[in-house]
Amino acid sequence: MRRVLRRGLVALNTCLFTTALCAQTAAPSTAVPTPIETDATTDAVVIHADPFGRTSTLFDLVAPAAVLEGRALSLRHAPGLADALIDLPGVSSSGFGPNVARPVIRGMDGDRLRVLQNGVGMIDASAASPDHAVSVDLAPIERVEVVRGPAALLFGGNAVGGVVNLVDGRIATVPVLGVRGEFEPRLGGAAHEQSMRSHVDAGDGQITVHADAYRRTTQNLAIPGHAISTRLRALSTNGLTTSQLSASGRLPNSNQLAEGGGLGSSVAWTDGYAGVSVGMTNSNYGTVVEPNVRIKMESMRWDAAAEQRNLSGPIQTVRVKWSLTNYRHDELDGGTINTTFLSGGHDARLELVHRDVGRLKGLFGLQSSAQNLTANGSEAFLPGTRNEAVAWFVYEELDLQQVRLSAGMRRDAIKVNAGAFVDASGAATASNAQNFAPQSRALGALWTIQPGWALASNLTWTQRAPSVTELYANGKHAATSAFEVGDRTLGLEKSRAIDLSLRKTADRLTGSVGIFQHRFENFIYLSPALSSGTQLYRDASRASVAYDADGATPQFNFVAAPAYFRGLEAQGRFNAWAAQGDSVALITRADTVRATSQGDALPRIAPTRLTLGLEWKRNTGWLGNVDLTRVAAQTRIPTYTTTLPTNLPTDGYNMLNAALSYRFRVLGDEQWELYARGTNLGNVEARNAVSFLKDRAPLGGRALSVGLRGTF
Repeated sequence: MRRVLRRGLVALNTCLFTTALCAQTAAPSTAVPTPIETDATTDAVVIHADPFGRTSTLFDLVAPAAVLEGRALSLRHAPGLADALIDLPGVSSSGFGPNVARPVIRGMDGDRLRVLQNGVGMIDASAASPDHAVSVDLAPIERVEVVRGPAALLFGGNAVGGVVNLVDGRIATVPVLGVRGEFEPRLGGAAHEQSMRSHVDAGDGQITVHADAYRRTTQNLAIPGHAISTRLRALSTNGLTTSQLSASGRLPNSNQLAEGGGLGSSVAWTDGYAGVSVGMTNSNYGTVVEPNVRIKMESMRWDAAAEQRNLSGPIQTVRVKWSLTNYRHDELDGGTINTTFLSGGHDARLELVHRDVGRLKGLFGLQSSAQNLTANGSEAFLPGTRNEAVAWFVYEELDLQQVRLSAGMRRDAIKVNAGAFVDASGAATASNAQNFAPQSRALGALWTIQPGWALASNLTWTQRAPSVTELYANGKHAATSAFEVGDRTLGLEKSRAIDLSLRKTADRLTGSVGIFQHRFENFIYLSPALSSGTQLYRDASRASVAYDADGATPQFNFVAAPAYFRGLEAQGRFNAWAAQGDSVALITRADTVRATSQGDALPRIAPTRLTLGLEWKRNTGWLGNVDLTRVAAQTRIPTYTTTLPTNLPTDGYNMLNAALSYRFRVLGDEQWELYARGTNLGNVEARNAVSFLKDRAPLGGRALSVGLRGTF
């Protein structure tokens, strides 16, 4: 079946690429000046993250947001989702090798960050473990939206850190007349990537059909020096083999094969649309932490969406979105399946936008979701579970011209059913069922102080139900190098947050600077298990042993304790010079976050970053940029009684990147873009402080990637 699927995807990709070329043969070849695409920060665009889908700028949203699409997304392309987003303020990467990169926003990841596809949730196992990739590839994605800070009002307590929404365009929301599409081959990078992606939309002005496909192969990541850090080498308890200690120049077991595609069809009319789509993703990648272990992941997702606008009566707009996912991944050791994760479920949303009442506009909605998750095999550390959730939410805005106020509320009813499992003592435990009723509230304001200046503020009160892993984990988890023990008595995680930002939206200088803080009443995290002040370890038989026992693993328990997150995010652009079609801009970005619990630092928090960049544009289609990022050392780490390989500080480093692209038109109106990107040009050893593998998997070394993006 895999072979048939692979051949089908390759054939579809070839067909789409051929269609792209054939669609361009009718017009003569010519190169003409091409306008640079709009800036999604300061130019008006349709923002899906906006509850009303208005055409506005990102600075018009109360919550801090960013959008990547087109040229900006191509230049940031990476196998891992978060690696394409890490230069956005407040965003970092979980960094479990080059193929698994789940976003981390303001120091929060896992079950505190919602990754959506077309506005509805992902049904996979990525939040359960840092070595599980998000079950969607960036290749078919046309647009990425990032909302920083609590978005729990619309998406639940799992969005307390933020939301990443991936838009694939498989269901066309506006009519397409004729044929249009895009293709993009790409080569190079530190992983020697070879990839091809393409998509085509064809329509008669009412019915639109979409097809897309992609395939990517990478080799083991090129690194500047040894895979194992000097600090980890110096630990007598590092537990590393001779081959791991000697690995250099390439990161072992970090290659990948990924392929997928999708089909969609929709019908659109003046005041709405309706459509369905299906997409599949397949990936085979190394886990890095275990030299002989690979993950083979397969996911198939069905989507349906519809919208009707300009209705008569009190309800002006109705929106419906639904997804159904079947997900599987096998963890193979030497080609033999050791553990299998299976996940399946649905997520559905109904949003009703009411007619404006004076200057008051708003919506209310319902959401329903369910997920079955099972883990079978020698390294399974979770019982089989079923999560069911139903929620209602309401959001309102009052436009007072110079000030826009917002308020809302959400309430969930969550039921968790867990099968029989083995408890911390090794004894069999009966099945368990729990119910949670988290709720979230929010107040916001956007004040236009004067033309070109605005002040935004957000206040949120959020509750999050503990995840399946936090409740029921019980066993050795290779990804975290810990024996994890959950706590079935955990209650709702409660937090209060405030976000303030000052924005400048006009003239030569534009940008924003913001501060935020989160206060958690009972933040849930992994804490070392202690007995009389001494770290507990477990051996292969699950018994408690001394730390120097062969094969022993430190025990960590999920606990709830007060925690405090605070930080700053800033970005700015100064249009320094413009003459005779050329322009130069200075760009700066900065972010920092501090996270503590009861006076001690929380683990895996991103260090302070500062980026200085220079951008050059020419109205004939040229765009170039160079940026230097200073990442500070991270010495604020938890205080443990024993020095553990997963809890070491990281050194600071300077990262130099550059990119150059040229847009031109050939064969008529078809637009092409040739681009090149250089990363880590200084070939420095850089380690991601957020990653469990920071001392075993450095970032890639000096590399050059080139690509060609054509649209028709």
